[in-house]
Amino acid sequence: MRGQGIVLLPPDVNESDIGFTALKGAIRYGLAAIKGIGFNSVTAIMRARHAGPFKSLFDFTERVEEGSINKRVLEGLVYSGAFDSLKPSEGTSNHWRARLFAAIDIALARSARAKRAKAIGQEDLFGGDAVQAPDAASDLPAAAAWTASEMLAAEKKAVGFYVTGHPLEAHFELVAKLGAVTSAELSQQESGSRATIAGLITDLQLRTTKKGDRFAIFRLEDQAGSVKCVLWPEPFRRQSAIVADEATVLVSGRAEISDDGAITVIAEKLTELTQAVQQKARAIEGDCDVFVEVVSEGMLVRVRAHPSLKVQGSAEIESALRNLGCEVRWEGFASRQAAAAQGAA
Repeated sequence: MRGQGIVLLPPDVNESDIGFTALKGAIRYGLAAIKGIGFNSVTAIMRARHAGPFKSLFDFTERVEEGSINKRVLEGLVYSGAFDSLKPSEGTSNHWRARLFAAIDIALARSARAKRAKAIGQEDLFGGDAVQAPDAASDLPAAAAWTASEMLAAEKKAVGFYVTGHPLEAHFELVAKLGAVTSAELSQQESGSRATIAGLITDLQLRTTKKGDRFAIFRLEDQAGSVKCVLWPEPFRRQSAIVADEATVLVSGRAEISDDGAITVIAEKLTELTQAVQQKARAIEGDCDVFVEVVSEGMLVRVRAHPSLKVQGSAEIESALRNLGCEVRWEGFASRQAAAAQGAA
């Protein structure tokens, strides 16, 4: 869909039908496709909105017929973003969904009171207590906003995959610099070639060989899809601490492609993605060693940086360092190259 320029919209209590709905340049997620929501619940929601769009969570729970929704249904709707269209314009989805989730029990209790009062004919007498105002967003309890990862995890729990984003998006540029390919690009490589891919561990299975050695089979999911990975006993022993469902990792290994196109990555090394990114950020690319000279108590102290820290001689880096108040000196072969490039003696 991304390749075709088609947007996947989350489910919506006021727009979604039972199944997926085709719109102009987009597809709206269907209510029946949300985990934990049955056909009876969906049809009850659709019947209730014939009287008009829902105005709030409280309006929703009071108008949908009794017995057709419960806490699990509401959790699925909130997790998937089905109430996002009711969000005030100044709010964020992270905070909105967190407040809705905190209000589920309150909304169900209010709905039950209102329906009991109506059933015994007390709606007019106690209407002020039983019937909520259509716009009850201000009645939502305070709650700490979900983090981006928490919101995405809730979406995946409700619909089976990420809708509004992906956990790798925050590291997109750095992942590219790490030399990683996508799961889709693996099919373009030759069988047996080495590959590095970043993603989330899903469908993790821990197994035991006939000799009693533990190994792992999992799928590595990225924004383009997923690929099967096998971590045999020896590398599993070294890296078992980071092998867990939903862990974001960088996998290096060998891509095996069968005749029918099925891809399996024989993983040799796993690194937590944040750690891999930090290591890359510390290792500035270049071929010049770095020394730092500091005058301390009248003495000149010269310290050599870690060998992983190298820079490429350029006018830009020299200018940036001078702006920080540093004196820059290029020495040896690298000095002559930098000097020639800058036209300096």
